[in-house]
Amino acid sequence: MKLHTYVATLLIATAILASCHDNNHDNTFSGIATVERTDSTFALHFYDFAFYFPDEHPDSLNDGARVKFKCTTAEQLDTAGLKFNAHLDEMTGDLTENIVYYATMKEIPPKYKGTAILTPVDMHITRDYKRNDFFNITTYFTTTDDGQNDDYVCMAHDPNSQVADTTVLWLLHYQNSSKDCNVFAYNTISVPINELKKPGSEWIHIKVLRFGSANDTIATNYTYGYKY
Repeated sequence: MKLHTYVATLLIATAILASCHDNNHDNTFSGIATVERTDSTFALHFYDFAFYFPDEHPDSLNDGARVKFKCTTAEQLDTAGLKFNAHLDEMTGDLTENIVYYATMKEIPPKYKGTAILTPVDMHITRDYKRNDFFNITTYFTTTDDGQNDDYVCMAHDPNSQVADTTVLWLLHYQNSSKDCNVFAYNTISVPINELKKPGSEWIHIKVLRFGSANDTIATNYTYGYKY
């Protein structure tokens, strides 16, 4: 599957409005959001929207976690229609996967150099309410039906792959075995990328490499602007 190149200065909204009412109640939103958590607040920030959950405080999530969610609004809290009390319908655990840097490892575990095939469904860059930047990546692949194949997806920085003016990242998939992989599985990760910013530059060029099904290497280029 060939991905289109995204210019990351254009935010791609993935809010899904399942129903519209004049009172701004019972609207449904879904996507990938950043958790805000304090002693008294649990909220999800999704582009310019903020959803507050006064009755729900999942213990497993820390402030700043990245999650896929679905929620239904219950009460509008501002005149702009961007802040709501809401009911949490669905939510994953933390999707954050930091870039793996080979240069910092004495020995690189196989998990971080996976060569199994995966196919991207969506790859886009977003900025959250704290101006933290993330590469959101959803892929699918074949695996065993018992869920015991230790599938793992990450992005890795290999110093031997770098080219001038472009940061090269490998999108990798690890699994214990390719035998008896008869079912499809989907995986979503959210990769922090602020650390890729280069001093004095407003832009960063990223080339994402992955292994193709024909024993080839597939490359997709992205240009990301920080100054907006």
